[in-house]
Amino acid sequence: MTKFIKTKRLTICYTEPSHFEDILQLRSDPDVQRFTTQGPQSREDVERFMETILPYQQKHGHGMGSVFLNDSGKFIGQAGIFHIGHYDLQPEIEIGYRFHKKYWGQGYATEVTKALVDWGFKRLHINTIVSFVEPENIASKRVLEKCGFQLIGLEKCYYGLLERYEITKMENVE
Repeated sequence: MTKFIKTKRLTICYTEPSHFEDILQLRSDPDVQRFTTQGPQSREDVERFMETILPYQQKHGHGMGSVFLNDSGKFIGQAGIFHIGHYDLQPEIEIGYRFHKKYWGQGYATEVTKALVDWGFKRLHINTIVSFVEPENIASKRVLEKCGFQLIGLEKCYYGLLERYEITKMENVE
């Protein structure tokens, strides 16, 4: 596996074809997908995701990666930084994440979000990173706020009508 970012407890690796079954199990879980605009995903949905992400990350050197625990190597979810919707003909960069339910509430989302923000500002030469959240997703809003993101408001975006959060480089003070 090719490492993208390593934190104290987690490693984000580039998505690889060998991760397919883990990603399918994650994205087909209704609890995991509850706060996404996609809902539970089928095998075909995940195949389409893989057809998008593999060339995207090869072209850009980032994207929605696979997250593993450092101590056991166990797949626990996905996290990444990428052009909104992996559509690189527009300039905005977003952060996204999803984890298996058994790993919720353990600080993993905050840990990867902080690492992705730091990586994005250092490597992508951008001043703003965005994230979109379902209005009912209180836990993700807390994660983003802990990481320095500010609520901009409800916005119609690539994914639908969601709350937009932003962090700017000058706000990213450690």
